[in-house]
Amino acid sequence: MKNTILKYDTIGSGSFVSQDYTSKQIHNILSLQELSNTDWIEYIELYDNQTVEQISFLEYGTADFWDLLVVINNIDPLFDMSYEFDILEQITNNKVNKYLANYSGVYKQDTFDRLNKLILDEEIAKNEEHRLFKIIKKEKMFDFLNLVKGVKL
Repeated sequence: MKNTILKYDTIGSGSFVSQDYTSKQIHNILSLQELSNTDWIEYIELYDNQTVEQISFLEYGTADFWDLLVVINNIDPLFDMSYEFDILEQITNNKVNKYLANYSGVYKQDTFDRLNKLILDEEIAKNEEHRLFKIIKKEKMFDFLNLVKGVKL
């Protein structure tokens, strides 16, 4: 996937070459005043399982702005998105099963059920927090990219 703003330096040893993900201060972009200005940004509601690349493509006609969206939302593009209930349920079951793996009490099923409900409720609440997603208005994207070029990364 092409990066629009996150063009990292490379490091290597022998035939191995990789990007140095510590070479940029990407969070400096978050200090731009325009990210708090409703003339520049808006919020959209995500569908379950929607990726950052899909959002970029739907909003701007290209998936190339995915990295900018990740930065302005200050998220992990894998774990901080909105997911469907079945995935949340599986995440919850995995957490509870791992926690109870060495449980030797007599009420294991009851403990599992109560803990599973608590964790699932937390996962659902966290999922809903990720449903609102900040984007740069389409007509302001070119101007915003020019502003980003002036930020010390």
